[in-house]
Amino acid sequence: MLYCADGDRDQRVNRALAETLGLRSLVVVPLTAQAEPVGVIKVFSAQAYAFTESDRQTLQLMAGLLAASLHLSREFEAKTTLLQELQDSEERYRSVVAALSEGVAVVQADGTLLTCNASAAKIVGRQSWQIVGRSLADMTLAFIQDDGACCPHDDHPAWITLRTGQSVNNRVLGLVKPHGTTWISCNTRPLFHPDEPLPYAVVLSFTDITELRRSEVAALRRRAEQERLLSEIAQRIRQTLDLEAILTTAVTEVQQFLGTDRVLIYQLEANGQGMVIAEAATADCPPLLGRRVHHPIAEARRAQLQQGHLEAVADLQAEPDRLYPLDRLAQAEAQVVVPIVQSNRLWGMLMAYHSQGPRPWETAELDLLKRLAIQLAIAIQQSQLYQHIQTVNRQLEHLATHDGLTQVANRRSFDTYLQQEWGRRLRAQAPLSLILCDIDHFKLYNDTYGHPAGDVCLQRVAQVLEQVAKRPADLVARYGGEEFALVLPDTDLAGAEAIARTIQQALIELALYHGASPLSQRITLSLGVARLVPCQGQSAQMLIDQADAALYMAKQQGRDRYQVFQLGRGQDSLDN
Repeated sequence: MLYCADGDRDQRVNRALAETLGLRSLVVVPLTAQAEPVGVIKVFSAQAYAFTESDRQTLQLMAGLLAASLHLSREFEAKTTLLQELQDSEERYRSVVAALSEGVAVVQADGTLLTCNASAAKIVGRQSWQIVGRSLADMTLAFIQDDGACCPHDDHPAWITLRTGQSVNNRVLGLVKPHGTTWISCNTRPLFHPDEPLPYAVVLSFTDITELRRSEVAALRRRAEQERLLSEIAQRIRQTLDLEAILTTAVTEVQQFLGTDRVLIYQLEANGQGMVIAEAATADCPPLLGRRVHHPIAEARRAQLQQGHLEAVADLQAEPDRLYPLDRLAQAEAQVVVPIVQSNRLWGMLMAYHSQGPRPWETAELDLLKRLAIQLAIAIQQSQLYQHIQTVNRQLEHLATHDGLTQVANRRSFDTYLQQEWGRRLRAQAPLSLILCDIDHFKLYNDTYGHPAGDVCLQRVAQVLEQVAKRPADLVARYGGEEFALVLPDTDLAGAEAIARTIQQALIELALYHGASPLSQRITLSLGVARLVPCQGQSAQMLIDQADAALYMAKQQGRDRYQVFQLGRGQDSLDN
């Protein structure tokens, strides 16, 4: 802080400018947040010696509050930005669902179609507005089973899942239309509320398999399984932000679908090295999960993968130049490598290995892996954004409940916690103790050694108090200025006195020098101790008043001691 009491006598002031402006005294207080300067407060007066010590302290307090407000505002803006990014990520995921060729619809427990994508309406042969909001029973849709027999209304996959809570996979139905029958393969997934035995809705996905049915039934089944797999992964992404669970499900499902020996996800680092973070393999394959590969992938190859280029090799023995560092560990004969690109950066790779000789890879299989990699990239981004937001929320909560200088609870947290514990002890009829502490002659310390040293003193005293009051239920708070408070639930008077004595001993051991103190050559505390068993009609303020009265008596009797309040005697004569 810069203080000029009289511009006419202060060499730091441009006298000509001060006389022109009619200024005699000024105070300049810096604004700092997290040890970084963010601005200043300047106050001028036409009178000399216009600002008292109290005025300057008030300005310093205002500067601290304003700087804290600016910091919280910046943190809030950062949180808002992260939330917007998460919403944007979710919107991109919705776009992926909307662009799927298979129909996706959500049906409520009463049979009402809640929503559907464009593909669903197209397959049914209606406009979205004609089916959304209507019951399946009212749509007059006629279905036949795989063998051509009429499908009863209650045998529709959606109704089966709503009735039983069980998923239905690859159920083939024919939708009878005026100009022919559209064959569809249906999959359902129930949606449950917590602790509810039956689903509140069902996700119905269906694919138009008319052309496939006319060609090869085996190819039809395989395609339906692909869509089921994508639907399963997409559903998992919608239901959880647990990235590990999503990746584990993905590799397990893909390994079973492809019938390969091993499928894994390899996360890359900036230097080209990486680690296997998810794996599904047959029992005879040596596990690679958690394996770190220190040999980096060539930069040129990483650049190709970052562009989205998929690599499929049917015979690695015939093309040894296409081996990756991990391939020898995987004992691979054939491989597929699909890049996972997140925010235009190569995050990692989805890798499938076949170890039983060469293996040609079908186009449909490669297409499935590419689409799955897109889904995984979305899941990764959502998980990272969620984790970032959780971190920001914890930081904001800490800023709102803790004193910025000492990092102990602030006055607001103290008030809330004391009221909470008062209510609990009232119900349990258990004792609640409170100790109020005041640093002796702290103003002299500040005046002698400066405010930065005073800040360090407050921090060291707060650390001592936290080391003493170390039970989980104990709370140390900065009560104001150089005052601290200790809330001690389930602590009787003897226990509170013991803590007060321990604090005094800890300060002796700390031996924080205070040469200007008339009491001692070190920092000392005055403490007021009070204890109550809450009763109806009383309030927590009574406990505060008693501890404050005891603190006053400790100061009156010479400081560097504690006093215990006892009802009926005002202040006890015990000191230490």
